[in-house]
Amino acid sequence: MLMRDIEIEISDGLQSPITVENAGFAGEHNAACLVFIPDESFNTTGLKFYVEYQNRSGRTVRSHYLEEDIFGKIRFPIPSEISSQLLCECTFNIVEFDGYELVKKAKPIKIILKFVPSPDAAAIYGEGSGVAFEELIELLGSIGKGIFRYEKAVNPSSWTFRDNIYRCTTPASEHKLGEKAALVLSEAADEEGYKGVTCAYYREADGDVVVLSHVPFEGRLVFSLSEDRIH
Repeated sequence: MLMRDIEIEISDGLQSPITVENAGFAGEHNAACLVFIPDESFNTTGLKFYVEYQNRSGRTVRSHYLEEDIFGKIRFPIPSEISSQLLCECTFNIVEFDGYELVKKAKPIKIILKFVPSPDAAAIYGEGSGVAFEELIELLGSIGKGIFRYEKAVNPSSWTFRDNIYRCTTPASEHKLGEKAALVLSEAADEEGYKGVTCAYYREADGDVVVLSHVPFEGRLVFSLSEDRIH
């Protein structure tokens, strides 16, 4: 099957994030390729390019350095760690070395890739995912077919102040990600301040998720299923 190109033009004043509304089907791996096209302001030698993204367990993965082709384009085939999700945020980075010091040549460009739910939810867990077939059946039974991510809008009234910290509780009946499947807080964003927020969180025995923050910000929380199981 011919890989589909998703072209993204890169300029020094480019505003991010860039949203790709249809990056393909979730679980349809090796189907699309991000093609970055830097403008003439980046036509200098010694530049390095790479992509960072979060896998399903919430860990940040960094690609190897990407090479420009003869047309000055940088190609990044979308790996299964990205296409196995319904939504994935990644960043395109341009750097160079000053001696042994790594110097950023541009602000990292955030790209939001949205995938269409696969007709077969099992396709999201392809070969090499490390999820046994029995676990997959149990997982699908506990969370409902096709539900792998939950996004929650929050505002100052969503938080309660206790023990010198703000808390926001999301009941299991609300996020519906199951009691047996492990999940991670994959994103906490202060949309008013245009920044990510570092939050601690834990899960109650009944499946409720409690997020802890030093500030009662207005924005969103995103929970995603983790590859790791809670035993």
